[in-house]
Amino acid sequence: MMRIALVTPGFAPEVGGIESYVQRLSVELNALGYAVDVLTQCPRGRAAEWSASVINPGIRVLRFGDWTGTRRFRIAPGLWRYLRHNGPSYDVIHVHSFHAIPALAACAATDQPIVFSPYYHGRGHTIPARLLHLIYDKLAKRIFERSSFIFCLTDAEVQTVTRDYPASASRVRKVGAGIDVDLIRQAEPFDVDRPIVLLVGRLEAYKNIDRAVEAFAICDCDADMVIIGSGPERGRIIDLANELGIGSRVRMLGYVDDAVARSWQRTATVVMSLSAVESFGLGAAEAAVAGARVLVSDIPAHRDVAAMAGDMFEFVDLGSKNTVVADVLRRALLAPRLPNTNCTFPTWREVSIRISEFYQRVEPVSPSKM
Repeated sequence: MMRIALVTPGFAPEVGGIESYVQRLSVELNALGYAVDVLTQCPRGRAAEWSASVINPGIRVLRFGDWTGTRRFRIAPGLWRYLRHNGPSYDVIHVHSFHAIPALAACAATDQPIVFSPYYHGRGHTIPARLLHLIYDKLAKRIFERSSFIFCLTDAEVQTVTRDYPASASRVRKVGAGIDVDLIRQAEPFDVDRPIVLLVGRLEAYKNIDRAVEAFAICDCDADMVIIGSGPERGRIIDLANELGIGSRVRMLGYVDDAVARSWQRTATVVMSLSAVESFGLGAAEAAVAGARVLVSDIPAHRDVAAMAGDMFEFVDLGSKNTVVADVLRRALLAPRLPNTNCTFPTWREVSIRISEFYQRVEPVSPSKM
């Protein structure tokens, strides 16, 4: 039995695309017969509390406390120390996220074979982030150099990775993301009085949740907005909704479990994502499967998702005024929900089998290098 370590910056009960991807991958890999450990960071002092929530009996989750007190730039020295001493016990170490420290720490801590899922957005989408990348990128190149394979979710991500790291092109593979099609379609929608506009994901500035809220206010439709997720923008979004006079119509649910999220996806008339950058767009894909209208920013990753989702997407240019976004939202709210039978998304089992085939092709470390 191969032992796999999934090294990730965050994990359930935290909400986000990477957290969801790693959770589903861990479950499917375990079902395929792999021994899976998830090695992750968590807020300092929360490791014991969060470890009490068992994701799957066959998966061990090891949580290492952050020393910085931030969500964006967590550093957990315990994770590095663990891999330093225990790395050789794993056949493959699968590191996740270019945009966080754990992948770099894993490369420095062990000589074991590494594969890499970067979820790559490019070299920063704000001026401070781009400046930080000038420093970080010199170190982060090591992750690409060390990786036997580099897994991308979309053609858009493949193009961005190979553009910025051309030396890695021969090792880049598109593996995609899975969708729980049957579970989504079997979920019972909630009984609601008005149409629902749904947003799901980390509440980060680049997600442009504030623009979605502003467009919803301008739209002036008889509808409610439901926001699932947590993050640093939460307080500002609440304040904005109150300032716009729609606080009573915007529900901030924070973290919810998968079953509740699926029921909201089956309830929503429209699901929005105005993110400036994405490596995939899992929430938009799941919304299309659920039968909701999907209003998204016109970025390459969303175009890739739409190509697999059938005729369910409305695109808006992020350079558009909020009044334009509001007009598109109003039109989407007036369109009926449709059963979507044209999706061509792979299942999580199919994605996990694809990834596991690459695990089998990774060359083991020779004893002289250990």
